[in-house]
Amino acid sequence: MNPLPHRANEFQPEENGSQEHLMSEQEIPATDPDDSVLEWPSEITCEMNIEEWKSALTSNGLMEEYADIIDGFTNGFHQGIPTHNLGRDWFFFTPPNHQGALLVREKIEESIKKEIAAKRIFGPYTKEQVHKKFGFFRTNPLGAAINGDGSVRPINDLSFPRNTEVPSVNSFVNKHDYDTTWDDFRVVSKFFRSQNQPLLLAIFDWEKVYRQIPTARDQWPYLMIQDFNDQILIDTRIAFGGVAGCGSFGRPADAWKQIMLSEFPLLAAFRWVDDNLFVKTLNAQVDLDQIIARSNKLGVKTNPSKVSLWSSKSYLTKFAGVSQTQIQPQASLQLRFSLHKQAPQISYHSYQSPGILATKALKGRVCAPPSPSPFSKRVSQPLLSLTSPFKEEQKYIGFIWNATQKTVRLPDEKKTQRIQQLKVFLDPARTFTYNEVEVMAGRLNHVSYLLPQLRCYINSLYRWMNSWFNHCHPLPVPDDARIDLEYWLKTLLFFTDTRMIQNPDPTEIGWVGDTSTGFGIGILIGSRWAQFQLTKEWDDGPTPRRDIAWLETVAIRLGLLVLKKLNAIPGKVFNVWTDNTTTENCISKRKSKHLRVNEECKLIQDQLVEMQIDITPKRVTSENNRADALSRGDRSKHLAKNMVVIVIPFDLENRMYQSF
Repeated sequence: MNPLPHRANEFQPEENGSQEHLMSEQEIPATDPDDSVLEWPSEITCEMNIEEWKSALTSNGLMEEYADIIDGFTNGFHQGIPTHNLGRDWFFFTPPNHQGALLVREKIEESIKKEIAAKRIFGPYTKEQVHKKFGFFRTNPLGAAINGDGSVRPINDLSFPRNTEVPSVNSFVNKHDYDTTWDDFRVVSKFFRSQNQPLLLAIFDWEKVYRQIPTARDQWPYLMIQDFNDQILIDTRIAFGGVAGCGSFGRPADAWKQIMLSEFPLLAAFRWVDDNLFVKTLNAQVDLDQIIARSNKLGVKTNPSKVSLWSSKSYLTKFAGVSQTQIQPQASLQLRFSLHKQAPQISYHSYQSPGILATKALKGRVCAPPSPSPFSKRVSQPLLSLTSPFKEEQKYIGFIWNATQKTVRLPDEKKTQRIQQLKVFLDPARTFTYNEVEVMAGRLNHVSYLLPQLRCYINSLYRWMNSWFNHCHPLPVPDDARIDLEYWLKTLLFFTDTRMIQNPDPTEIGWVGDTSTGFGIGILIGSRWAQFQLTKEWDDGPTPRRDIAWLETVAIRLGLLVLKKLNAIPGKVFNVWTDNTTTENCISKRKSKHLRVNEECKLIQDQLVEMQIDITPKRVTSENNRADALSRGDRSKHLAKNMVVIVIPFDLENRMYQSF
């Protein structure tokens, strides 16, 4: 990619832009006499054990596919940024940090201090010192993101500035050159639904993620940081906020995952950035200790704040003086640190009869639980949970998965948070900024993986965001968004928390419906059928009156009740065939501009949530619609024993009845 220079007189700095990069060459002061004692990064360093990586890739037949990561560990990973400048009058581009970073300055400075001590970041230097060493350089404004555990993660805004005058660092990078794999909700769901055996799960969180991956030397001038004292830091690691970041980390992460799958009897492994979910069968001879030990040998560290570094077995043998013969494999320990005592208190639970086992060995530090049941509620939340790493339930991508029961749910605290956040948005006295609405839309989008039936009720938030003129100016909630948020709140308050994991691939069951205003509705599911005749008052009511599109949508709702009577399996997605365009669009979009159809559509979504299933539309021509005869009153081709009797919903009783 060719560099895109910009002359100083062609660029008007943004409001929060820095004037310092308008310096002329003559204004750069002479080199400080102490420059000779400055420490500069002179070579690529990497915490990875490169020789061990070479050996592992070779022995597992992966070297040909992943040879590039050895080069990346040795010479740094290129971030796709070409050599460039902003014109001959520009010696550096150093915009100030974002306001969000200033609010957490102390925590960011603490993080930078640790990175400097680890020699992943170098400095600080003056701008003049850096210019003399590198020539043109640029910094990117620091921002901050709050992690789920409350810690602060500095973000390097490589997409700044967002205008056409000065190209951002990210604007040079082709994101498709850095594609990586993502094992998202759909991928994990499909895998678990395909299994018919009990499984155990473990989480491995790759510590420091990007900070373990070095960048190529020629990328450093474009990835620098300006600290809060207007001095420059050289960052030699992948930046959070760079287009290439996920791909650069993703390559070694994918290779590491393949090594683990090759060397251990694991059934599967899934990865989402730094979170890794390992799956094994009950009898597989592998525990997380072995995976951690092997990873440590490669140089891959796990995050001790997110995953138990030791299983119950290794903790007891290493720190509590318990012999390995005293420990049952199924034991699970919870460790609570006393606020007043240095020694930890350990409460013992077991999925099997606990017996005495480790109780005596822990010499008085064990307090027996009130009940041995693993499903009993905890009275107090432990500060640190140290449980057997492979277990039935694990949290991955924000959901709690049970591999044996094939269920998934939101953590209780997340559900409570979303309900409270929705209540805030429904306060008529409140107004909200663009950023607040964007965050809320993201939160609801995450929940919609669990409740796909509600995904359409986020669209009004996106419409609201698209209509915003000044992102900093707060606005009240529009009427359409308020209606949708009320629907979200109602659903979250009353839906069954634990859902069957959904198989995203649709199941064909021969479900088709048809309608006619001359008789009524016909429904076929395989060989099972139901027929409904309209009353004379079927289209009575206030305008707009009910029409054939409404009737076709009612046929879907009644079909769901037939399916419920046939004991539809939760977690399934079923094909439903229709010859009506409005109904097809209603099923696809889960909404309709047709008032009466939209009312039915919401009732259909309620029914889908209750039954824990979903539907996808298929188009059939009127000539090939097998339910056509039923909708016209003809049941001659259907056996009476195959008729399915249902209770017609109360709101439809005066409009139709089931024909026997």
